[in-house]
Amino acid sequence: MKNFSLTKAALCAAAAALLSGCNGIGTKDSLVARFNDESIYKEDLMMLKVNTAKNINWNAQVYEKLYSKAAVASAAQKEFPEIEKEWDAYYKDINVRILTNVYQRFFVDECMMYSDSELRRFYDVNKHLFPSDSTGEYFKVRSQVAGEYYLSKNAEKFAEYHSSNGGDSLVSKNRFIDARRGALREEAASNVLERGHYIVPALPPIDVKAYYEAHKDKYKTVPGYVLYHVQMADSAALASLFGESTTLEQFKAVAAKSSKNAMTAKDGGYVGFVKQDYPLPAGIGSVKGLGDYLSGKSVGYVTPVLRSTGKAVFQRFFLAENVPAQVKPFDRAEASVKADVADGAMPEVSSDFAVILKDGKPIFTERELVEYNRKYFGNRVLNAKSHERLAHMIAETFAYAGFAEEFKLDHTWEYRALVRSARWDFIYNRYLEKKMGVDLAPEDSLRSLFKKMKPLVREGVVFENVKNEMAKVFAFPKNVYKHDYLFGYRMIYKGQTFDEAVPKIYSQGNSNVTYYLGRRYSAEAYAKASKHFYGDDVPQNVPDESLESKLAKADSLYKNGKPLDAYYVYRDIMYSYPENDSLFQFTTFQMAQTQADAETYEDAEAEYYAFYRMWPDNENAEKAMFSRGFILNENLRWDNVALDVFREFMQKYPNSELRESADWLVKNIESKGQLAEDLLKKISEEK
Repeated sequence: MKNFSLTKAALCAAAAALLSGCNGIGTKDSLVARFNDESIYKEDLMMLKVNTAKNINWNAQVYEKLYSKAAVASAAQKEFPEIEKEWDAYYKDINVRILTNVYQRFFVDECMMYSDSELRRFYDVNKHLFPSDSTGEYFKVRSQVAGEYYLSKNAEKFAEYHSSNGGDSLVSKNRFIDARRGALREEAASNVLERGHYIVPALPPIDVKAYYEAHKDKYKTVPGYVLYHVQMADSAALASLFGESTTLEQFKAVAAKSSKNAMTAKDGGYVGFVKQDYPLPAGIGSVKGLGDYLSGKSVGYVTPVLRSTGKAVFQRFFLAENVPAQVKPFDRAEASVKADVADGAMPEVSSDFAVILKDGKPIFTERELVEYNRKYFGNRVLNAKSHERLAHMIAETFAYAGFAEEFKLDHTWEYRALVRSARWDFIYNRYLEKKMGVDLAPEDSLRSLFKKMKPLVREGVVFENVKNEMAKVFAFPKNVYKHDYLFGYRMIYKGQTFDEAVPKIYSQGNSNVTYYLGRRYSAEAYAKASKHFYGDDVPQNVPDESLESKLAKADSLYKNGKPLDAYYVYRDIMYSYPENDSLFQFTTFQMAQTQADAETYEDAEAEYYAFYRMWPDNENAEKAMFSRGFILNENLRWDNVALDVFREFMQKYPNSELRESADWLVKNIESKGQLAEDLLKKISEEK
């Protein structure tokens, strides 16, 4: 069931598009640039200026936020024409939010509910009141114009206000205007649903017994184990007490004889029933990791030596019985069920349940709310309270959008600019996903990946809820996965297998990859587009994002003694072209070289390690392994690791020109530096 404002706004936008030409909702006179079929208007530059801080490079912002996005939209129409249909569906969802934004931000807060045309007329007559506006661009001072206009229409009230409050007249003026703005904001936000004739019906009441029957799995006893133990202060002695297989009788005999816990030793070490993850009785307390060791084990399993938390005593446990969780009968669970209901348990409602009413008629159903939650809130689990908040939020956007339409704000330049910006952003993001292959990920691979990604997935979330995110993880460049895993071998991913590290690599690297890939694809689309600029004041100074330019820049920085600056350019190239294996190899080696020259040795040795592990047959792998060993020894003093590297080097490259040096370095490390001291002494004596 669709909201009337969605349909009406979509029709208005379609009509405007027909009147003003393909892909644009501006007039021909306001056109400033065109990239193939994508048009940019003065309105878009105005909106960008409104949202750009003064200290930001203006030309760079125009390229990044407008030109490159329009160029990508143009490229997407040819490569992936289906994206435009996706945008049409998305627009129907977000149009009410755009209208809400225009109403709240611009009309109420900035313009103080005056029309743009009357503010412009006031500005044209009273430009002398705005000396800070040296450019003569009205929109840059429109907020001040609205304040002065309000002051001119309420001169007597202001005079009374100032005489009552005294003080500096400018301070009084600003306070008078701010008070009006605050009152307008409060007025606009109060009784929104009532003024728009919207109602969010209460969810149906919950029958406690019926809720219990439908959610029995929530009301189970805590699972646990029946355990015996042996407790000792000497962990080594405790470790040697049992062989590979031990019967309960054998374990009880040892416990009775050797356990230092008098409370349990008299009963053959009997601890009794222990709830999973609960502290243990008989003074044993909490034992870290006990649940992990017992999980999935069969009766007769004996744990390794475990330490009681906060105590210098050690335990070994015998698993005598697994006690599974049992559903509690209603009389035992009733209090918990009632507490859950009072805390906001979600009732069962049909998909056509009316979540929002307009003028007493259903306009938004439970099915639409569930879909909205899936698309824009990651399918978060809703209880009665969060469900009500979401329904109210959606209803309020409908109401605000309705107010915006009443004031014809869907015909304003702000609305047109925001729609174009939203469209370009949507197409840009989908284009990047498609270029990365997100849509090509096989479902069986995604399901397998989902099992590995548990650290990134909220508890209780099922595969279908995060399928799209899994597709992005799957499409993440394989070279980046391998490189970042090997680079972080020492500290970040120590002790983790590659599969275990995937979630963290993705979460830490995804923003870098999407940023640099986005810049690359934008530059490529911009270079290929047919470009036309209208007006001498239209920025055309765009950055050179070509691969050739970046390689030349990195090489120049390196040769001119700026290795760390060169490193960041090579890193940019790595993330921009991750599918180009030969380029990835080249940049990885160069990054290691620049890090070494910049004396950031820990990063340099990790980069060398990643390089020769990923490409052991590369012509520079030999140099990379030796360089890493040298840095480990000479700069980081990690001699044990350096020894392993040099020994591996001599075994792998027996005929290397560097073998003699590696052999000497091994002997020097083994002599604890004596070889180097003797050599220095000999050189000194010869001098």
